[in-house]
Amino acid sequence: MKKYQQIFLKKMDTTFQLWKSQPFVTEKELYRFLHSLKGTAGSIGLEELADIAAVRLKQLDEDREKQWSADEWQSFIAELIGNHNVIEQEELIETESEKKPGSEIVLLIESDIEKLTVLRKEMEKKGWGVLAAMTAEKGLSIFLSKHPDLVVIDLDLPKNSGMELLERIKETAGNRLTPVIAISRAKEKEKRLKAYEAGVLDYIEMPTDLDEILIRIKNKMNYRDLMREVVLIDELTGAFNRKFFNVEVKRQLQLLKESNVSFSLAILDLDHFKKINDTYGHTAGDEVLKEFSFIVRNRIHQDDFFIRFGGEEFVLLMPECSGEKARNIIQSIINEFKQQEFVFEDQTVSCSFSAGVVEANYSEERPGELLKKADLALYSSKINGRGKVTYYQDMNPSADKEKWLRIGIIDDDAVMRQILEDQLRRMSFGNYRTEVRSFREGEAFFKDDWYKQGGKYIILLDGVMPRMDGIEVLQRLRNEFREEDFVIIMLTGRKSEKDVVKGLELGADDYLTKPFSIKELEARVRRLAMRIDH
Repeated sequence: MKKYQQIFLKKMDTTFQLWKSQPFVTEKELYRFLHSLKGTAGSIGLEELADIAAVRLKQLDEDREKQWSADEWQSFIAELIGNHNVIEQEELIETESEKKPGSEIVLLIESDIEKLTVLRKEMEKKGWGVLAAMTAEKGLSIFLSKHPDLVVIDLDLPKNSGMELLERIKETAGNRLTPVIAISRAKEKEKRLKAYEAGVLDYIEMPTDLDEILIRIKNKMNYRDLMREVVLIDELTGAFNRKFFNVEVKRQLQLLKESNVSFSLAILDLDHFKKINDTYGHTAGDEVLKEFSFIVRNRIHQDDFFIRFGGEEFVLLMPECSGEKARNIIQSIINEFKQQEFVFEDQTVSCSFSAGVVEANYSEERPGELLKKADLALYSSKINGRGKVTYYQDMNPSADKEKWLRIGIIDDDAVMRQILEDQLRRMSFGNYRTEVRSFREGEAFFKDDWYKQGGKYIILLDGVMPRMDGIEVLQRLRNEFREEDFVIIMLTGRKSEKDVVKGLELGADDYLTKPFSIKELEARVRRLAMRIDH
């Protein structure tokens, strides 16, 4: 939200500077500015500004023809002018260190800027990458999306949110074998016990010598490495094991749901491997498996996951990688592996493998369904000569036939448009491909042919805009198009039942009153998208 807050405050500054250059400001301009501010500020965590705007709005009449001098309007909204208390330091702190290949990543969640800065600097000197967050909410988001190697949480976060965060990440951290270290000024035995019950591996009572903190972090990293080797790593090949796959594929599907960024899954299977075992023995087979794994692990991206599924069958999880790109990467690995020569019992032997790839672009898909599709593609590679890779979507072009859901945002507030665009682009809607477009007003929307492409649309429509307002846009859409093709959500800053009823009577499917939460927005849009799908 910090990004939106800074953009919003800069926009406020720009408006104030423009008004200062004018001889007067009309009451209508002042009303609309405060109306927009009340709705947007409340939606991006600037509740204090939203409350001030709400109070001042009650003293204005949108239809009154009054001209406010510079002294008058500046005195009227004096509490808003210069009230830009977004902590810029926080924006600088809550960033990601450059991730070096092979380096461990520490997630540091600390609300004290000075303490966070010192700890981060010393961790980076050790060669660790640091992901920093100053709130529990931000920390949870980073933990789920970035997959850190270790987490340090200050339990003294405001409103006991540090302990609540521990409970929320407990299961996932345990499944990933990610160590969690708690730091706190609290000396009470009860708090330490609660932290250990919530899954922390270490509890550091502050203040503690900085060198000791760093050593304790390093020890926990070493412990993590050992446990992962024992529990999650296949001893022969160095690949992850099936238990790891079960956790990671669910995480990738959750990321797909949140960010709408696809990933690829591939099954790799050595050709005629049984023949090598039967002819030259299992020691020879083990050598082939180890060399195969070595080649694959050195050719894939550092964020990819190579997993031994059983016997000579392996799985590749490739985040943020399209199916076509995955196919090309795997084909190049096949070509390289074919060149590898093995000598068994004075005979030179070469091997190959076949593969099947599927792109996961539908967040509601289950892991078993993805594996089934990849296995069908693998089977196609086997029956068509082996030593090749098949892309499932090429084999079944109609299986994932694209359907488009177009989402339009019509709002004269640039910050609100950006918030809605960013959030909606991260969402996925079943097997629909989505396109999100925004327009600053109704006239701009109708001048563009985007809304004439056919198919299904969801329109988020602000009720109050200059020139053509939301009600006019709503009436025109309902007059010109089938109601089932356009689902319309009215956005209103007015809590008057009369305004809401008018929109619903004219054909709006739902309404949201500003300020609204992102969760509320997502829930409403998903519910209406389900109506389209059925």
